[in-house]
Amino acid sequence: MLCGCTDSHFYRGTGDRKRSVRIFITLSALLIVFSLLNVPVLVKRQRLHWVFWCSYGSLLLLLTVCRLTHIEAEYEHWYIMAVFGVSLGLFSVFLPLLLHTSTLAHPVLHHKGLICMAVDTILIYLLAIFGNMFADNLNNENLRECLLFALLCTAITWGLFTLFRYTKLSTLLCSFITAEVCGILTLLGNSLAHTLIDGSRFILPEINLTNWTDDYINQNLGVMIMICAGVLIVFALVRDIRQYLQTKKHI
Repeated sequence: MLCGCTDSHFYRGTGDRKRSVRIFITLSALLIVFSLLNVPVLVKRQRLHWVFWCSYGSLLLLLTVCRLTHIEAEYEHWYIMAVFGVSLGLFSVFLPLLLHTSTLAHPVLHHKGLICMAVDTILIYLLAIFGNMFADNLNNENLRECLLFALLCTAITWGLFTLFRYTKLSTLLCSFITAEVCGILTLLGNSLAHTLIDGSRFILPEINLTNWTDDYINQNLGVMIMICAGVLIVFALVRDIRQYLQTKKHI
């Protein structure tokens, strides 16, 4: 990112202005390094929170500096997409850890899973909406198709979350069920996309395990993932049932 931001094609101006831009961008990048290497040493408590928020703030500062030094109209929309994309990537990974290690006693924090899912869903829809708004071929049809596909993905995710959150399934079984759903989406993803976008009739994709070219690789991978995950689900079910029967016998 630093190399891209300091590239001569990224901004235009006089020699003094270019040197000033390089200085500000370099300082912003050094703040990220400082947040990752020095903050954990300086802070004694809540290190994860300090490191994350300092790194996140430094990264946003770097993006902001790059945006302020590059004001050509043809690139005016990249900043907001970069902020939403970076936020989605970081929050989807670290927000559960931040909430889990939080020392706050607010009642809202009793619903950590709902908070994480809500934040990720909002960021996904913001990316979908603004991505279409900034597209060259903007029209209501493209926005509708993008939102339909985002709705499908988030509906599946929320369905899995509800299943795992409000049932007593084991962690191992939940992991294998998630892998099975990923295999199904890998197998049927293109067909679902064509149905939503083009309005065509849903057709089951052709599978050919002897042909792994671009025409069949998604379907073949999806089937392999489904088979492996299905076998593991059976083993996990047997394991959970045995543990349940043993527990009931001791009672």
